[in-house]
Amino acid sequence: MYVRSATGQAGTVAAIDIGTNSIHLIVARMDKAGHLEVLDTDKISVRLGQFLQQDGNMSIEGQRRAIHTVAHMAKIASAYGAVIRAVATHSFREAKNHQQLMDEILLKTGVKIELIDGAEEARLVYLGMRYALPIETTPCLGLDIGGGSTEIILARGEHIKFVTSVKLGAVTLTAKHFKKKQISSANIRKLHEYINLRLEPLAGGIKRGSFKKAIASSGTAKAIALLHSRHFRKRLLVDENGYRLPVSDLRKILGAMEQLKTPKRMREVLGVDSGRADIILAGAAIMHEVSRVFGVQEWTITSFGLREGIIVDSYRRMGGERVGRARDIRWDSVKQLAEQWNVDPKQAEAVSRLALEIFDKLANHLHPSLAKAEWLGDRDLLHVAAWLHEAGKFIAQSSYHKHSYYLINHGRLLGFTQDERHLIALVALHHRKSSPKFDQGELSGLQKAEFERIEFLAGILRLAVALSRSRRGYVKGLSLKRGKSPELKLKLRDGADPLVELQQVEREQESLEKAIGWHFLVDYQRGSMRGLKRRQPKKKAVKAKRSSSKLAERLMRSSRRVKK
Repeated sequence: MYVRSATGQAGTVAAIDIGTNSIHLIVARMDKAGHLEVLDTDKISVRLGQFLQQDGNMSIEGQRRAIHTVAHMAKIASAYGAVIRAVATHSFREAKNHQQLMDEILLKTGVKIELIDGAEEARLVYLGMRYALPIETTPCLGLDIGGGSTEIILARGEHIKFVTSVKLGAVTLTAKHFKKKQISSANIRKLHEYINLRLEPLAGGIKRGSFKKAIASSGTAKAIALLHSRHFRKRLLVDENGYRLPVSDLRKILGAMEQLKTPKRMREVLGVDSGRADIILAGAAIMHEVSRVFGVQEWTITSFGLREGIIVDSYRRMGGERVGRARDIRWDSVKQLAEQWNVDPKQAEAVSRLALEIFDKLANHLHPSLAKAEWLGDRDLLHVAAWLHEAGKFIAQSSYHKHSYYLINHGRLLGFTQDERHLIALVALHHRKSSPKFDQGELSGLQKAEFERIEFLAGILRLAVALSRSRRGYVKGLSLKRGKSPELKLKLRDGADPLVELQQVEREQESLEKAIGWHFLVDYQRGSMRGLKRRQPKKKAVKAKRSSSKLAERLMRSSRRVKK
């Protein structure tokens, strides 16, 4: 079932996930370092769960849809010369005639189906989660809400402490409680009671406080994240991976859905996708009850799950246990994209080293009230921006900082949230040319504190780039002499003349003064820069823009669904 290419490296793998609601395809390849490159994806909504008959068999129409869809996806995979690994989950497990159907698929498509149980499904889901997020050895609760079942896993690193699959799915619960019935407060209440009845016995296996992070993967979780970003943060969410969803807000979204009741009203008022509007209420109810039973305060959403887990697992089987093992996911992803975009590694290393050193010297001096966690987080994002600031040269030298912004903002930086990627992209954008301006261009819609954070980090990167202008590594480091007129003294390589670097600092004077708050007096003889603190002009407060989705906001606020 698994093959290697002629070079001895594992070939391309296609994973087909046959679920109760949809059938998904991902085609990818992974190198020996564990870098995953997604080549193609596809998704077709088949709703196989609706074709399970009273006698327990999959109907003729359900079989036809499954065979047709697998054949379609096998053709796509074959264009890449991929090895196909197809797994079937709840709807196949429940169908009494599943073996007959699997044999028929093999005969007509050449694809052998693996029927996996709920525990194996949860393991593969968690493997995908670990690849997408920097969780390392953090104790985590993993949740995957499918169309016919919900998988729950408690793990730390490679060690799985608890895993289970519960027959609670968005499609099956919708059919059980709302199909051909008017959605009422009574059957909504019965839905919650039914979910709670099946979750409560699991509370002993997963105790409150036994995990530090709760991760959710599934179409339901991603759909709720999109709604949350739109109605609570007033932003379009492009990539759900790493998005943080407070349970208190989940409760409000669920309450709004329960007041609207019908899929049509949820589409019109909340903007729920038409392909999910009829099952989103049941899915959100499952997520809410899991949160309540296990004491989850916040979910981290991931766009990786079963399909990606299948890919990683396949490569492990082909290439050894270490392939695809969790490492520093974030930095591996940065290095991979830097190589893809032909970033000069020597210059990236030089600028990064100086940027971090300047940050370490100035952050505590200029922002002593900054919390340690926030300080470290900003330092990491600055590091990435410094490493990728020249990525845009891959497209064109002219206005390359604008191209860098686009590439970083839309690149697949694993382990970073959409907001973090946007911040990195903004810092890279404003490391040269015009200074960032509040509430203008790409910075529009940001809070003042967010703007000042980006302005400061971009100023540090601008200074680091200026001190590396000759691209010869003349400036090895800096030292800070504190006082009323702080002085940054350059540490130079033996025989180095930093004339070009100091001249560039003078050219960037106005932008640096805005960003860092100092006017730099360059001393060519001493090879230093003295910082004179400038007065910060008072700026008028900017009034927040009023939202147009008044009904959705009112529903969120008025929601009283508080089952604690």
